[in-house]
Amino acid sequence: MANLVKLKDLELLKNIPNIGTGIHLNIIDGAPLSNPSKIPNLTQANGTFLGAKGLIKNAILGKITFDEVFLETKAQLEFLVRNGIKITHADSHQHAHHYPVLGRMIQRALIKLGIKKSETPNHLLQILHSGLFFCNLLLFSTL
Repeated sequence: MANLVKLKDLELLKNIPNIGTGIHLNIIDGAPLSNPSKIPNLTQANGTFLGAKGLIKNAILGKITFDEVFLETKAQLEFLVRNGIKITHADSHQHAHHYPVLGRMIQRALIKLGIKKSETPNHLLQILHSGLFFCNLLLFSTL
C-alpha cells in the first residue's frame, strides 16, 4: 500500500531480482497521497480515507467520481515508480477493485495508467458467482 509503506521497505523490494511487483491500491485506510481536498468523496474531514463502509456508501450513492479515483490511483502509482518500483499488475486493499460501482472506476483508472493486469482471488470469484454478492449489496445499501 503506497500510502502506508516505509521507504526502507521499497529499497529492499526493488533489489529483489526478477520479481513482478503489483500496486496494492489503498483508498480505504490511512491518508491519501493526493490532496484530500481534491478527493472529498474518498476522505473524511480529517483528511484520511473513509474506511470500507463509508467508501461503499459513497459509491452506491453516486458521490464518488472517476476523477477522484483516477487522481489517487495515479498518485500512488507515481509514488512507487518514483521510488524505483516497476509495477506489473494491480490489486486493491480489501478487494475494492471488485466493489459495486467503484470497482469499475478503479479498473478504468488502472487501464488508463497502463496497468492491464489485476488479480481476483478464487474465494471472491466464488462469492460473485454464488449470488452472495447481491445479498451483500443489499446489506450495504442500508448504510
